[in-house]
Amino acid sequence: MKSSRIQTFSTPALIGKGYDGKVYMISHSKVAKINDPDKPPIEYELQIAQKLYEDKFPVPKPYGIHEINFSPGIEEAFVMQYVNGTLGSDLSDEEIEIARKKVRNILKLTEKKGYIPGIEYDSPGNFIQKRNGSLVIIDFAAWKHPDVPLWEEKE
Repeated sequence: MKSSRIQTFSTPALIGKGYDGKVYMISHSKVAKINDPDKPPIEYELQIAQKLYEDKFPVPKPYGIHEINFSPGIEEAFVMQYVNGTLGSDLSDEEIEIARKKVRNILKLTEKKGYIPGIEYDSPGNFIQKRNGSLVIIDFAAWKHPDVPLWEEKE
């Protein structure tokens, strides 16, 4: 998959670190994810995200793999829409439980379309609640779908 450079902030800001990588704010409307070397490659996560987006599930719009200028060098990253909202883990305990029920309902629908969500798929770190109360699922590195070839895990 050929990558291209896109216009970014002069210094991308780290906004999140998860189990499989780091997410950087690269513009007012885009974030970039770089996965750790022993985790699924960003190309795999992009394919899952594109499929979910095409199937109309609430996920950030994927923009592809692009070269990002991380001082001191250039790295390829999975670029997607920035979702303005509150990470599930930053909600109150009561809000988390309500949101997790909604997430489980969304994920039941994804399973009907052949997706296999990753472990702890309803974890509060895997969704964002927007101001209007709607949820956006994030982090697809551990997901599977029959139409997306599996990546080779490094031992």
